[in-house]
Amino acid sequence: MLKLNTIKLQIECNSLKNDQACLICSEHLQMNEARLLVCNDRGDSYGDICPNCIIKGKTWIDSQLYQLGHTI
Repeated sequence: MLKLNTIKLQIECNSLKNDQACLICSEHLQMNEARLLVCNDRGDSYGDICPNCIIKGKTWIDSQLYQLGHTI
């Protein structure tokens, strides 16, 4: 289970060449030069967030991650 008090959003340069699925909506996304990752406080990644979810803002992302926390 995902511990929500350790969740961080982290922007990284993209070194992956393959498509990923959004952690929140599961939409397939092509990776660009940068990516937004959901990580724990040690930097371990749980997954990427797509531009469509990013545009909805941090509060919305936090609420979706809270809901997913019970299933991840």
